[in-house]
Amino acid sequence: MYSLSKNIKHLKIIREGRFKYFGSPDSKDDGALVFAGNLNWYERSLNNPCVTAIITTKELAKSIEFDMEKGLVVSASPRDAYWEAFSTQYEKGNLSPIMDFDIGENSHIHPTAIISDKVKIGRNVRIGAHTVINAYSHLADNCEIHEGCIIGCEGLQLYRSSDGISKLVRHAGGVNLGNSVVMLARSMVSKAVHPQLTRIGDETLLSLMVSVGHQSVIGKNCSIAGNCLFGGSVIMGNNVIVGPSVTIKDSINVGDNARIRMGSVVVRDVLSGQDVSGNFAISHLKNLKDYAEKSRG
Repeated sequence: MYSLSKNIKHLKIIREGRFKYFGSPDSKDDGALVFAGNLNWYERSLNNPCVTAIITTKELAKSIEFDMEKGLVVSASPRDAYWEAFSTQYEKGNLSPIMDFDIGENSHIHPTAIISDKVKIGRNVRIGAHTVINAYSHLADNCEIHEGCIIGCEGLQLYRSSDGISKLVRHAGGVNLGNSVVMLARSMVSKAVHPQLTRIGDETLLSLMVSVGHQSVIGKNCSIAGNCLFGGSVIMGNNVIVGPSVTIKDSINVGDNARIRMGSVVVRDVLSGQDVSGNFAISHLKNLKDYAEKSRG
């Protein structure tokens, strides 16, 4: 556990507290430090027992009776203060996933592949030419990684400092590929920003040049066609079919057994079993009806 007073020295601490990791108002593990720049995030943070410390504004801190058990820090810009504290801990080497490192039997790694010594690779894994697997990546048994893939690359996370300059947040997490995941040539999966894992479920297929954003969680037995782009923190269920050249916005939820048609731009959640298409994506059946009506006109 980290204390607020020792690790967030440049801000005003209203109530001392402790935290284990940098999280969000919806964190599900105990010990999260979060930022809350608006009333919605502040209320969610207060009501989540897993949140043990909050960075918020002076005005919000006065607006609601505060849970005496949570640490409280005030800042004119909670978001920036949070990322500055995160970056400080990253530079000190205090942020990384907990993972064992080894390479399982009967795995075949092409001699041109670049593999960190801080990875865990299961049995019967095949890694193709010029693939890069960065630290804190876990590939389970029977994965198949084709030429030029990158696993555990940095994604884009920025914060604006007090001098008005946007700064890149270094990613402290990793990647987990489930059993029998296949990545075809030049696909990439970004590691998580926080010390957790971007996850791809068992038997999911990523076709050519797919990009999965940081901290996304993709379910089991999904089929993702070529040239798709998933933003950060996308949550996708099981048995989802995604057509070629689909773009999914950050933090979108896609339910089990959904289908997203070719070229769709998804900017709102897709329900379980829903079939969507278009830019912006809506019901595929409605798109077909609209097209038929226009064609008759």
